[in-house]
Amino acid sequence: MDINKFRPKNSTYLPIDYGFKAWAFDPSSAPNSYTPTSGASFAIRLKIDKPELITGVKIICSGTPTLLTGAYFALYQDNTKLIQSSDRTSDFSTIGGKTLPFTAPVSVQKGYIDVLVWFTATTTCPNVARGSALSGLGDFLTGTDKRYALTDTGLTTTAPSTLGTKTSLGAAVWLAVY
Repeated sequence: MDINKFRPKNSTYLPIDYGFKAWAFDPSSAPNSYTPTSGASFAIRLKIDKPELITGVKIICSGTPTLLTGAYFALYQDNTKLIQSSDRTSDFSTIGGKTLPFTAPVSVQKGYIDVLVWFTATTTCPNVARGSALSGLGDFLTGTDKRYALTDTGLTTTAPSTLGTKTSLGAAVWLAVY
């Protein structure tokens, strides 16, 4: 007897359903906003199930910035920078989903990647979509394993070659790679 015919069909959306390679979590679970500090980066750790070719980052802007001067993303694996985006400031003049390609596709291996995000602004950075904001959100994973982390400060236009020390971000920011 085939027991699989009695199992319910999985109705959970997965990254592949949206055309993504990986995501932090289902974007329908991101009803809140996080406002980053200018020059301070945050890193979102994503699980990669098989070798992939990553073309860029998807993020949701839920509030427009005031006098934004820079918007950057970088991709890391094993704490080594693989690629950095060009300045994407012009993409953040409106709210909504953002498709932010890297300058070239990059290959990643099965395991984990970190997407580093930072903005520079004279006044206010853009709000980005997030899920929960709990002080204990990062308590179960430590060191380089943190899924939602603050990393480097004082960034302008260039990502560091390796990630700085990860401290708990306290907010589950949504993003995906495609």
